[in-house]
Amino acid sequence: MANPIVIIVLCDGLGRGSLREYAWMYTHFLPDREQLPGKVDLVFFDYPGGVIKEWKAWTFARGKKEPPSPTTTTPIPNLVRPRKENGKLKKKEVGSVVELYTWVKSQKKGSIKALHVYSHSSEQGPAVWDTYQFTSAGKKMPSDLDLDRDPHDTDFRVRDFFGNNPLAGSAGRAFADAFAPDASIKLWGCNAMEGQRSVVRDYLDQPTGADGDPKREALLKVHVDALIRSFPVALAEQLNLKVWASPLGWGSDYSEHIPITGRRHLKVSYQKTFPPDLKKDQWWRVSWFFKNYDHADDFYTKVLNASIDAVHYVLYERAWIGPMRKKLAKADAPAMKTAPVESPYSLQQRLTDRIAALFPRIGGGQDPQDD
Repeated sequence: MANPIVIIVLCDGLGRGSLREYAWMYTHFLPDREQLPGKVDLVFFDYPGGVIKEWKAWTFARGKKEPPSPTTTTPIPNLVRPRKENGKLKKKEVGSVVELYTWVKSQKKGSIKALHVYSHSSEQGPAVWDTYQFTSAGKKMPSDLDLDRDPHDTDFRVRDFFGNNPLAGSAGRAFADAFAPDASIKLWGCNAMEGQRSVVRDYLDQPTGADGDPKREALLKVHVDALIRSFPVALAEQLNLKVWASPLGWGSDYSEHIPITGRRHLKVSYQKTFPPDLKKDQWWRVSWFFKNYDHADDFYTKVLNASIDAVHYVLYERAWIGPMRKKLAKADAPAMKTAPVESPYSLQQRLTDRIAALFPRIGGGQDPQDD
């Protein structure tokens, strides 16, 4: 019987020096307890290194170093020249996320046990190289998600699931079919859309009862409207996969120094053990402020009925997203078919303007870590 496949993806921004360690330190398979898979075929998409490495029949183990002696090492194929901010092409060629999509689609049905992406990220998706979105002609990309992605684009995009793009239609089904029913898919980067943390905090600050209901309802619509446009929702909803990712509005921390209130930091050390003691153990986790300062875990679990794992990532799945869409139906919410491609801040400003027209102020007091 073939070994299950575990895919680790390391993106630019984490590919230098000690940051490379993080790809090997944090992968786990259940949300709140340990269960290691035994022997696996490990596949490492090393985008900064430009290679795909495979270890056959590798006994899964965490640590701070890449395993020695890969079975195979091959260059990432079909390199592209990403675009600069002005739409012109850079000279250096790099690997695209499309090659990860292609590799996954070529695997046997149900063969992939895990896909963990270690990257910087936003609500638009993990950043392989943090490039800009343009049309194939180098013009500013309109918001219509059915438009083709630029062949020079390198990053995960919401539009990948629509139109004729790499994860739309039968191609998307082939991608989804490669995963086992209990596969662990996790996007470790941030999801800190500007303004959304304040929206949730303001929701939680409203007076109880009827006096707070109108503004609570309006703020809820703002947050959910933005949430359903995000990459984790697109991946989970369009391909019917279960995806763990950060809550919308918060960053994540991976180092030995966790920012808490003011200039204070929590000093932690790596113990290799999951679930970690977040007061002591170094483990990539959602920002300390999400639970300990903002109490936004209550908003996600009690208001949005979300599941949260041991390090406070949210489970994105159809069973959760569908009811949220119903929350917006009465508000005549826009469909997923358009999205603000280049300016998350502009989107948030348009969303919060709806509330500003009804209420004098959005957001509570600021703390040093606020968005």
